[in-house]
Amino acid sequence: MQVHFQEKEALADIFGHIKDVDDQIFGVILEKLRKEKVQDIIGYLSDNGTQSQLESCILQKGENVTQADKEQNLSVVRNDIISITEVLRKLKDHEFNKKDCSSEENEASKLILINSFKDNKQIIEFLKFLVHLTSLDGTLIYSGSNSFNLLIQMKVDLRNQNFENINIQNTSLVGANLVRCNFSGSIFKNVNISGINLNGALLFNCKWRDLQISELNKLHGHRNFVNTVCFSPDGNTLASGSNDKSIRLWDVKTGQQKAKLDGHTSTVYSVCFSPDGNTLASGSYDKSIRLWDVKTGQEIKSSDKNYKDILAQFKIPLQNSSLLPNVEPDRTILRICQNPLLEASGTLILQGEFINHQGKDLKPLFKSKGCCFLEDLKQK
Repeated sequence: MQVHFQEKEALADIFGHIKDVDDQIFGVILEKLRKEKVQDIIGYLSDNGTQSQLESCILQKGENVTQADKEQNLSVVRNDIISITEVLRKLKDHEFNKKDCSSEENEASKLILINSFKDNKQIIEFLKFLVHLTSLDGTLIYSGSNSFNLLIQMKVDLRNQNFENINIQNTSLVGANLVRCNFSGSIFKNVNISGINLNGALLFNCKWRDLQISELNKLHGHRNFVNTVCFSPDGNTLASGSNDKSIRLWDVKTGQQKAKLDGHTSTVYSVCFSPDGNTLASGSYDKSIRLWDVKTGQEIKSSDKNYKDILAQFKIPLQNSSLLPNVEPDRTILRICQNPLLEASGTLILQGEFINHQGKDLKPLFKSKGCCFLEDLKQK
C-alpha cells in the first residue's frame, strides 16, 4: 500500500524541524532512555522534570564553558529537546509510522524525500536515533524500520555500529553494508536481507523471523550442455537452448520452468526474443531456424499467414547469448540472481533464530557464508 508522504504535514517538513538541532544531543538522550528503561519515550520527554534532567546532562558535556555561555546553551538545549519531542509526536501519528515505505510503489516519493535532506547531518543522525528507539518503544517500530531503509537508500556509512536490541519489521535492508555491526538481541520480522554484508558482525540471541532473502536460482531441467540463454525484453522470462535438443522458458523471479519447446532434431545453439517478447527464434545444428509463440509454447509454422511479418521483427542477427562470465560452457544448471548475495564471513552467532518467510532455518546458509556458531565451539 502506498504511503502518502504529503498527508497532514509533509514528511519532509516534519524532518525539517530537526535540521538545526545539535546532533550530539541524540546520543545523550538515548543513553538516558536506556538507563531509565523508558518505554513511553514521547511521554517521558514531555515531562518538565525529565527535560530539566536532560538539560543538565547535556550541559555537563561541555567543558570550559562560562556561566553566560551555559545560560545561552540552556535555552538552545531546551528548544532542541522540545523540537525532538514534537517531531516524535508528529511521526507517531503519520503514515510513516504505520506502513512500509520500502516498497516499489513508494520509490518516487521516497527519492523526493531523500533529496530534501540527504546532505543534512542532523536529520541523518535523527534517522539513526529513530532506529535505536525501536529497542525501547514499541509504538515507534515502523518509524525506526522505515528510517533504517532510508539510511541504506542514502548509502549512509552504517559500519561498526551498535544496533543491540533494535526491533525492525516489514521493511527492506537490501544491499546494506553492516560490516562489524552488533545486532545482539535484535528482532527482525518480515525483513528483506538480500545482499546485506554482515562480515564480522555480532548476532547473539537474535530473533530474526519471516526473513526474505534472494539467493541464486538454480534452474534444473536440461539433460545436457546449455549452449545459449536470452532474457525477454521485459526481463521476466529466460530462454535457454541445450544439447538435449530442447528450448526451455523460465520464470526469472521464481526460477520455475514455464514451458519446454520441442521440435529441433539436434543441438540448439541460439535463442533470441523478438522486440515485443511474444516470439522466440531458435537456431540449431539441424540446420533450421524455428519461431515459437512464447505464450502458447507452440512452433509457428512457415505456412502461418503471419509468418513473414513475425520474422521481420528480428532486425538483428541471431546471437549466442553467453551464459555467465567465468562459467564453463558444459554446465547444465543455469544460475540467475537479481540481488547480490548475502555476505557473513567472520560473523559470530550465539543461539538465536534465523527463519525465512517459508519457515526454513537459515543457519545452514549463514554457516555456508562463513559464520562462526559459538555454541558449536562450546561442544568441542
